[in-house]
Amino acid sequence: MTKKYLAAVLFTALLTGVVETSSALELSQYNKLDTVSRIVNDSEVTDSLRTLLGNHYQTFIDNFDVFGEPHTAAGGGLFVEGWLKDLYQENASALVINPDGKIFAAWVVPESDVIQYRSSDNSPVIHADIQQWAARFNTMQFAKKQPIRPRV
Repeated sequence: MTKKYLAAVLFTALLTGVVETSSALELSQYNKLDTVSRIVNDSEVTDSLRTLLGNHYQTFIDNFDVFGEPHTAAGGGLFVEGWLKDLYQENASALVINPDGKIFAAWVVPESDVIQYRSSDNSPVIHADIQQWAARFNTMQFAKKQPIRPRV
């Protein structure tokens, strides 16, 4: 009886592992300059961003007029940045998305003197790749964390 139970548990764990692997985001398809712009059309990514950013989504996504060279971020995620043409220092956004779906997003706009930041894991620590991106805005600091209200 114990062997049957153990076999059933192992089989279920194996199936769960397969499901998790198959549901992981395939980020390598966006890891080139000529394909990175397609990430803003990926429904899984945009749905996650809309949930995370709420009414800030459009401000964030509007900055992706020009895309920078993507790279693999710490932890195996994908770093993507964009900005409005000729406004590299004024209107810019960046995101790191991990294969497990965790998202870290930051943006700046001329109307504000702070860098906005949100993460799907609500960690108080700003993702290292986002911090590196933000260093170019040497007169700006990250905004104090404000509670995020989910869209209704």
